Amino acid sequence: MDETDLQTRINRLAGSLDRIRGMLEWEQLKRSEASYGPASSFTLNDPVDTELRHEYSLFLFTWLQIQHILDNHTAALNQQARSRLREQLDLLQRRFHRLGLHHRFTPASTAG
Repeated sequence: MDETDLQTRINRLAGSLDRIRGMLEWEQLKRSEASYGPASSFTLNDPVDTELRHEYSLFLFTWLQIQHILDNHTAALNQQARSRLREQLDLLQRRFHRLGLHHRFTPASTAG
Protein backbone atom coordinates (compact mmCIF):
# COMPACT_ATOMS: atom_id res chain seq x y z
CA MET A 1 0.00 0.00 0.00
CA ASP A 2 1.37 3.41 -0.88
CA GLU A 3 0.82 6.95 0.36
CA THR A 4 -1.91 7.67 -2.19
CA ASP A 5 -3.90 4.61 -1.10
CA LEU A 6 -3.62 5.56 2.56
CA GLN A 7 -4.56 9.17 1.84
CA THR A 8 -7.64 7.93 -0.03
CA ARG A 9 -8.62 5.82 3.00
CA ILE A 10 -8.12 8.77 5.34
CA ASN A 11 -10.26 10.93 3.04
CA ARG A 12 -12.98 8.26 3.17
CA LEU A 13 -12.68 8.26 6.94
CA ALA A 14 -13.19 12.04 6.96
CA GLY A 15 -16.28 11.55 4.78
CA SER A 16 -17.58 8.96 7.21
CA LEU A 17 -17.11 11.40 10.08
CA ASP A 18 -19.03 14.05 8.12
CA ARG A 19 -21.89 11.61 7.56
CA ILE A 20 -21.95 10.76 11.27
CA ARG A 21 -22.12 14.44 12.18
CA GLY A 22 -24.95 14.92 9.70
CA MET A 23 -26.93 12.06 11.22
CA LEU A 24 -26.40 13.44 14.72
CA GLU A 25 -27.60 16.85 13.56
CA TRP A 26 -30.68 15.19 12.03
CA GLU A 27 -31.41 13.45 15.32
CA GLN A 28 -31.05 16.73 17.17
CA LEU A 29 -33.47 18.40 14.75
CA LYS A 30 -35.97 15.55 15.23
CA ARG A 31 -35.80 15.93 19.01
CA SER A 32 -36.18 19.68 18.71
CA GLU A 33 -39.23 19.32 16.47
CA ALA A 34 -40.75 16.72 18.79
CA SER A 35 -40.47 19.11 21.71
CA TYR A 36 -42.91 21.50 20.03
CA GLY A 37 -45.82 19.17 20.48
CA PRO A 38 -47.31 15.88 19.38
CA ALA A 39 -46.15 14.46 16.10
CA SER A 40 -48.47 14.64 13.15
CA SER A 41 -50.41 11.57 12.16
CA PHE A 42 -48.03 11.20 9.23
CA THR A 43 -44.61 9.86 10.21
CA LEU A 44 -41.85 8.54 8.03
CA ASN A 45 -39.75 5.50 8.69
CA ASP A 46 -36.48 7.02 9.87
CA PRO A 47 -33.54 4.60 9.73
CA VAL A 48 -31.05 7.11 11.15
CA ASP A 49 -30.22 5.02 14.23
CA THR A 50 -29.38 1.98 12.09
CA GLU A 51 -27.41 4.08 9.61
CA LEU A 52 -25.56 5.79 12.44
CA ARG A 53 -24.62 2.44 13.98
CA HIS A 54 -23.40 1.24 10.57
CA GLU A 55 -21.34 4.39 9.94
CA TYR A 56 -19.92 4.19 13.48
CA SER A 57 -18.79 0.61 12.83
CA LEU A 58 -17.38 1.52 9.42
CA PHE A 59 -15.40 4.40 10.91
CA LEU A 60 -13.91 2.21 13.63
CA PHE A 61 -13.05 -0.59 11.21
CA THR A 62 -11.39 1.77 8.72
CA TRP A 63 -9.55 3.63 11.47
CA LEU A 64 -8.19 0.35 12.86
CA GLN A 65 -7.07 -0.80 9.41
CA ILE A 66 -5.14 2.41 8.76
CA GLN A 67 -3.69 2.40 12.27
CA HIS A 68 -2.50 -1.18 11.78
CA ILE A 69 -0.87 -0.35 8.45
CA LEU A 70 0.93 2.66 9.90
CA ASP A 71 2.01 0.85 13.08
CA ASN A 72 3.31 -2.25 11.36
CA HIS A 73 5.09 -0.43 8.56
CA THR A 74 3.31 -2.55 5.95
CA ALA A 75 3.07 0.47 3.68
CA ALA A 76 6.03 1.72 1.67
CA LEU A 77 6.22 5.20 3.21
CA ASN A 78 9.02 7.50 4.18
CA GLN A 79 8.99 8.79 7.76
CA GLN A 80 7.68 12.23 6.77
CA ALA A 81 4.68 10.78 4.92
CA ARG A 82 3.99 8.32 7.74
CA SER A 83 4.03 11.15 10.31
CA ARG A 84 1.75 13.35 8.20
CA LEU A 85 -0.76 10.54 7.68
CA ARG A 86 -0.66 9.62 11.36
CA GLU A 87 -1.38 13.25 12.31
CA GLN A 88 -4.40 13.28 10.01
CA LEU A 89 -5.61 9.98 11.41
CA ASP A 90 -5.14 11.16 15.01
CA LEU A 91 -7.07 14.36 14.31
CA LEU A 92 -10.00 12.40 12.86
CA GLN A 93 -9.93 10.02 15.81
CA ARG A 94 -10.06 12.92 18.31
CA ARG A 95 -12.98 14.51 16.45
CA PHE A 96 -14.76 11.16 16.37
CA HIS A 97 -14.19 10.59 20.08
CA ARG A 98 -15.57 14.04 20.96
CA LEU A 99 -18.90 13.00 19.45
CA GLY A 100 -19.32 10.63 22.41
CA LEU A 101 -20.74 7.76 20.37
CA HIS A 102 -18.69 5.23 22.30
CA HIS A 103 -21.06 5.83 25.23
CA ARG A 104 -24.03 5.18 23.01
CA PHE A 105 -22.89 2.03 21.22
CA THR A 106 -20.59 0.38 23.75
CA PRO A 107 -22.39 -1.68 26.39
CA ALA A 108 -21.75 -0.50 29.91
CA SER A 109 -19.56 -2.82 31.89
CA THR A 110 -21.34 -4.66 34.62
CA ALA A 111 -19.93 -4.75 38.09
CA GLY A 112 -19.82 -8.28 39.33
